[in-house]
Amino acid sequence: MNSRSLLVTFIAVGLAATVSYWLWSTPAAPAKKPGARVHPPVGLRSEEPENFPPLPDGVAATPAPQLTPAPTIDPQTELGTAIQDFARLAQSGDVVTLMQNYMPPDEQARMGPDAMSQLQEMMKSPAGAIMTQMMLNDIQAIQNATPTYDETGNRATFVLPPGSSESKAVFVRVNGRWYRE
Repeated sequence: MNSRSLLVTFIAVGLAATVSYWLWSTPAAPAKKPGARVHPPVGLRSEEPENFPPLPDGVAATPAPQLTPAPTIDPQTELGTAIQDFARLAQSGDVVTLMQNYMPPDEQARMGPDAMSQLQEMMKSPAGAIMTQMMLNDIQAIQNATPTYDETGNRATFVLPPGSSESKAVFVRVNGRWYRE
């Protein structure tokens, strides 16, 4: 090894050692993302609650208010949300839940105990998939339509466009909830 290559090697090792020392001894730069947590440098303490000045006489600290959980919203209480929920269930293919939620209570009472399991088996067939798709097409056709209500306001009738599986779609309100008739 000649003296020139030894000198170049010595300079390269020295330069690498200097850069390494500089990189590892410099504190990290603060995060550029908004909302990212930046840890304080070692040796600095955050203000602890016991270091705050005491409250004036006669003033008591108030506890944080208790949060109440948000009420659950029943989509069947409004016709528009009932139609959206009906379409969501039809699109998901969950026909049993669709029927349990949107079949009027008097029709559900007339069904036998095995009717839902039979319905579920029927909907697994190719004919059931076609029926579900037709039902979904019909409900999507009325999502932005305006219904005709009866005099009580408890029966909403939608006229379906030509080519639909039915000529009309009817929703009835029973005990404040909308069902597909």
